[in-house]
Amino acid sequence: TYGCGCPTCMHNECFSSPYFKYKDYDSTQLAQVAEKISKTSSHLCDKLSPMIVDPSIFEDLVFFSDFASSVISNDPETDFSIFEKIIKSPQIFYMLFLDSEDMDYYNFSFDEDLLVSFLNQMRNFKEFHNYKNDIISLASTIFRNVSIDSPHIMRATLLITLFLYIFDIRKVTAISNFYDSHRKIDDQFYTNLIKYRKLAEIHIAFCQNLITHACQNQLKPGNVLDNSEIIGLVSHIQKISNVNRNNGFPINLNLFKNEEVSSILDRESEIHSLLLSRPTLLDYPSFITITFKKEIQERISSLIMFARNDGRPSYLVLEIDRNNIVRETMKLLTGKKQEDLQKPLKIIFKNEKGDDSGGLSREYFQLITKEVFCPDFAYFDLINDNKFYWFKKRYFDLDGFKLIGTLVALAVHNSVLLPIRFPILLYKKLLNVPLSIIDLYDIKPEVASSLQSILKDDFDASEMDLFFDITIDNFGVPDTIELIPNGSKIAVTNENKKQYVDSVVEYELESSVKEQFEAFKQGFWLVFQIPKNITIYEPEELDIIVSGQAVYDWEELKRNATYSNGYTEDSENIHLFWQVFDELSQENKIEFLMFLTGTKMVPIKGLK
Repeated sequence: TYGCGCPTCMHNECFSSPYFKYKDYDSTQLAQVAEKISKTSSHLCDKLSPMIVDPSIFEDLVFFSDFASSVISNDPETDFSIFEKIIKSPQIFYMLFLDSEDMDYYNFSFDEDLLVSFLNQMRNFKEFHNYKNDIISLASTIFRNVSIDSPHIMRATLLITLFLYIFDIRKVTAISNFYDSHRKIDDQFYTNLIKYRKLAEIHIAFCQNLITHACQNQLKPGNVLDNSEIIGLVSHIQKISNVNRNNGFPINLNLFKNEEVSSILDRESEIHSLLLSRPTLLDYPSFITITFKKEIQERISSLIMFARNDGRPSYLVLEIDRNNIVRETMKLLTGKKQEDLQKPLKIIFKNEKGDDSGGLSREYFQLITKEVFCPDFAYFDLINDNKFYWFKKRYFDLDGFKLIGTLVALAVHNSVLLPIRFPILLYKKLLNVPLSIIDLYDIKPEVASSLQSILKDDFDASEMDLFFDITIDNFGVPDTIELIPNGSKIAVTNENKKQYVDSVVEYELESSVKEQFEAFKQGFWLVFQIPKNITIYEPEELDIIVSGQAVYDWEELKRNATYSNGYTEDSENIHLFWQVFDELSQENKIEFLMFLTGTKMVPIKGLK
């Protein structure tokens, strides 16, 4: 009469099952049947919480609670007998560290602070290490008997990995096999997981340790795709990352990256796989470092440039008049074929001497972005406290937007940073990442906050004078846009307020800039013959590839400086230069970087 709580349960004597054989019984009849069959385990659903099947477990949990308190308080007289019992009883272990408010006993809940405190103190008790083999045995038992539809059992799979991490255990075959054979674990598990950020971070670190250990022990460490255990774990980490993104990034993105594995991958093998559209670890963009991806992207760009010209030097040469830079760029790039755009870029400024070894290209991109993104051109609005550029609504010079997309791609292709920044939202759209109300905060944080308030249960939409329309500024003239057919006459109510919020989000992120973005997107992809060369990046990484990062290590700049014309790092003038540089404010140092490189941001590989 209680059920396991799983809507897909196949046990026909479980109240939660859609095939429940007693569904036509009234409460009295159900009670009689329950009394008759409850004493026979074969009639009980295997997904039921152990607390319901065996209420005597509650007493053991009370004893364990006292034990946990002793551990946390670092009591030297701590009695380990209850711990010894529990790690040999999976049914009791399933119930450890439940949230005190979870009275159903089958929900995916944790008392996170208590559990983290307990884990931190485990390292201080040498007695725990006496049970290391028992914990490994328990882990194998749990992962070999997992029902992925059971919240309390899936909860146990997380809990045991936290214990294993404390002991720095790096190989449990049953765990790796589990994630390989259950790649269709319900998204609800991952949503539940990231609610407990601290626990999720420990779990991710444990999985990373398993992967690193497995890769380092392969005969050919670069060919990790041959190891199904590794791929199962990598896929698991990618799923956590995906749900983390959809929920506003409670977990730092860097925790999903594996530096060790990225460093031992065979670059040529990964490039070969990308070019032939074969499976590669780069199919899991959250797992591989941005530095490795950038090396792959630059190498593929170089190969394409080389192949286009039979190995002979050939360039995309733009001879530009500084005083007419936008119009001449549009004239020179219009009609260019993809094979021309994929050549290395060389800039010649008319009536000026100079060979473009990279400096003129950087100056060119600095000049043209300054003009294209100025208010006079009206392609973009500077939004969100002047942080980002976003497409101007009701401006339909689509050729201009296509040109800007091509320019951004050319900068990426030639490893030039641009002195402007788009919201992450733009890169999500380029990479076909699903959007949500969270993305609206990038461009209209006040609107996003207001819409989320409307969705709250205590918000009474009937008291607001809202309709399914929105008013925008069309070059100084108010313009009303209907979000749905006849929307100006349809009031927002408590029943349709979610539809209203979804409609506003869709308009702001999609339909209001649809033509502008599609033109930009067309120009961007025109440069890249192999989309995977870019889709290996996550949206946040593509933002860094285009605009750089505000991470300044001035000592790194000194270490990597090169000198010419007889100067060395020991020259007196060089010492004087760095002495003056060190005395500059951070702002002035950044301005110097702008003078030196054409951008205030730092590239992926730092100031080298």
